[in-house]
Amino acid sequence: MRLPVGGVGGRYAAPGSVRPGSCAAEAAVWNLQGTSSGTYRIVNKATGNCLSSYGALHTGYCGSQSGQEWRFGPNGSVVAPNTGKRMEESRVGGTVMMQKCDGSAVQRWARS
Repeated sequence: MRLPVGGVGGRYAAPGSVRPGSCAAEAAVWNLQGTSSGTYRIVNKATGNCLSSYGALHTGYCGSQSGQEWRFGPNGSVVAPNTGKRMEESRVGGTVMMQKCDGSAVQRWARS
């Protein structure tokens, strides 16, 4: 999976540090790990850290926290089951964040 984000260096990236970047960047490569509940963890290939959805998106050590579980919703959406919110690229400031589902293009993601 390629999620075009940067700013995920180090074992812990500061909350809110996940920002749009280039799909060609090493930091854009993420793997999906299935969980026993049928959701996925999104794991950065370069760092081994999990994408977490506690407010602003950030990365951190992978664990059993519900904020690190994801599912794929309709129309290419990526959903955090713990909140029901969708991952989106913010229209202001370009950060990647969680918002209520509105079906807009900024909430559509593609796996490659």
